[in-house]
Amino acid sequence: VRKDVINIGENDVGLVVGRFSLGGIQYLRQQAMVQVHERLYYIFDLMTPAGQPQPGVDATPEEKKAVATFNAVLGSIKVIDLSPIRQDQNLRLYNTRALFVDWTPQRLNQILKAKQYFLYLRDGANYGYSFVEEVPDRLDDDEGVNVYVRSCRFVDKDNTVEVAAKMFSTYNRQHERWAHVGIQRDAQGRVKDDFSEWGDSDYHKHVLADRRIPNDDKKDLGQVGNIHVVTQPLDVTYFGKRSTNQPVHFDLGPMYLPQGLGQMLPWLVPLKEPKKYMFISYVGDNHEVMSRYVDVEPLQKVQFNGKTLDAVVVSDKLGREGEPTRHYFDASGEYKGYEVKAEHMVVIPTTEQEILRIWPKAVLQRSEETERRPDQGGGKLPPTPRRAEPPMR
Repeated sequence: VRKDVINIGENDVGLVVGRFSLGGIQYLRQQAMVQVHERLYYIFDLMTPAGQPQPGVDATPEEKKAVATFNAVLGSIKVIDLSPIRQDQNLRLYNTRALFVDWTPQRLNQILKAKQYFLYLRDGANYGYSFVEEVPDRLDDDEGVNVYVRSCRFVDKDNTVEVAAKMFSTYNRQHERWAHVGIQRDAQGRVKDDFSEWGDSDYHKHVLADRRIPNDDKKDLGQVGNIHVVTQPLDVTYFGKRSTNQPVHFDLGPMYLPQGLGQMLPWLVPLKEPKKYMFISYVGDNHEVMSRYVDVEPLQKVQFNGKTLDAVVVSDKLGREGEPTRHYFDASGEYKGYEVKAEHMVVIPTTEQEILRIWPKAVLQRSEETERRPDQGGGKLPPTPRRAEPPMR
């Protein structure tokens, strides 16, 4: 029916309109290809029933309505300049590469915190706690850090969620092994669900050989045509009532942040200079690898947990438009806690004694259930006795 090139603002648009029959029904299909540059196009496609054609009539009422609708869509198009976003990402990636250079074994060991305790508050009321332990460790022949977490959140009157985690990463981030094991129970302590997630990633170097090279030289990187290839796959298996227990595979990039170091990240970025970073992290809630944007903001006055303080803010969010988690450090570098404003949640450092005062049966230690997967006889957290209601702060 129509093949044309039109203009929308400064952009050329290829327009193709045609009729076709499918299953005895006549359709009108309109396509617009908006060119941004030589390698980027946006395609708009609208297919609608064409109605019954009438002799001597160019277009049916249905087609006229569809054309008017499509023209209105095209008239509303505004191509956004993405170059500032790309420039911001390039700056973040440059800063991240420089940061990785500073993460030496000595530097990481200096940052490790033996035992930490945190209190979870929602709208000013206690609703959970966590225990975190960071220690130097080794896996087989690889040295690195192990981060252990044990947390409990009283989500509402009928739901309590407990999670135990063990996250090992080598100092150079090239190898990791981690486990998250959880249980959900009701107000009477009955188990509603148990779940666990297990991940492994390993850095590999190999030669992609040119097939024209003799077999004896296929592993020789010096041979013209052979290419040195670096890969770091991540394999994650989820066990739970709503899972197939099938592993999911991801191919990671150089900005990948292992789970253990991701837990430590607020302590790993320098606080003295405002900077922006970008990492790649696996996110268990989404079962996906996502971009992680981290901004170190300058010292400023903030309102946190009902107090005004001078703090350096480390903002951490998933994706450019994600809801940030805001970590607060005072001028001396002491950690004051974090908040997620959209969830009305505040997390503050506390002591083991304070948690046990509120929840005398709180479990504040590593869990052996992170050592074995469910298909190996592990990965099942025993429920912890608790009061029916979390006490108010």
